[in-house]
Amino acid sequence: MNYRLQAISVSCAIYFTIYYFISTGYFDECKTETGLSHYAEGNLGIKHWWNIWLFGFGDGGGWPMPANTLINVGYMYVAIRWITLISYLYDRKLLPQRFGMFLDTFAWCSGAYGFVQLYRIVAQTHRSAVMDQWITLPIFAIAIASLFEILYYDKSFIRSTSIIVTSILSYFLVLYTDIGFEIALGCHIITALCMAAIVMVSVRSRITSDVEPDPRVNVPREPFIMIDITTPPPVNHFMLASISCCGFVILKLLDHY
Repeated sequence: MNYRLQAISVSCAIYFTIYYFISTGYFDECKTETGLSHYAEGNLGIKHWWNIWLFGFGDGGGWPMPANTLINVGYMYVAIRWITLISYLYDRKLLPQRFGMFLDTFAWCSGAYGFVQLYRIVAQTHRSAVMDQWITLPIFAIAIASLFEILYYDKSFIRSTSIIVTSILSYFLVLYTDIGFEIALGCHIITALCMAAIVMVSVRSRITSDVEPDPRVNVPREPFIMIDITTPPPVNHFMLASISCCGFVILKLLDHY
């Protein structure tokens, strides 16, 4: 099966599963925040001049939160750029199909997340808030599953599926505590960053090591996802990913406080 078809199938399975549970009303009693007062932008009172500058609307018109709107449009734009880049690399045989599937799934889910969050801003309903929270978790899980494959150089369908399913089920914490989502999200972020650090150290050590690989182990020393296998992965890539995660958390905290 083509990697893109696999990616779209996995993305649709994740979204439809989450949508099904939400549509049953099972999460209608969990705590979410609706209304513009729960957003940092809504409390700053900048709606008027943002709408005039960006959309040409005066009072009584325009998007509820234009700055947040632009951020989510940015999510979708970056996702489209990544999908295009993945196609470029795959067509030139610079990217294995298996990892192309992970990258493409991540891109499709991230782009759809921008649309979901944009809908939440406009609709301000409880179920749209649940969808916005829930879909964040499997996006991190996809990154974690891909990091496991990089670390162990294998293609474990069971492991990858287990990671994503566990991630989806972790949202059920919201039924037991008001901070269930925050707990689940924190675990996802910490796990992703720790796995990224482990993979970076492991790959760098394998590339720079002069020790010959064990012939009894059918594992290449070169990481199968790097285009330039002679250069260790830069530390600044990991730092940028860490800063992005921290920025995501800070923005969420600003909405709360």
